[in-house]
Amino acid sequence: IVLITHEMHVIREICDRVAVIEGGVILEEGSTIEVFTHPRENTTKEFISSVVSDNLPPEALEHLELHDQWIAGTAPLVRLKFTGQATD
Repeated sequence: IVLITHEMHVIREICDRVAVIEGGVILEEGSTIEVFTHPRENTTKEFISSVVSDNLPPEALEHLELHDQWIAGTAPLVRLKFTGQATD
């Protein structure tokens, strides 16, 4: 499946690989974790900075699963575990 979006938070959550394209040219590509932790291009860095949030609620912190790498100077990449109940 190819997903084309500017929503980097969606890419971070559901994609194994990512390519950053500008003007029809692939600027960089690789595993999502690699591109998010070691972006080479300014365009990639700008897109990634759009998903960084310092405003996680305190109750979310107890459910964080930190990746072993993240972009220096930003919040770490995390995966939140759902521990509640789904409603109909």
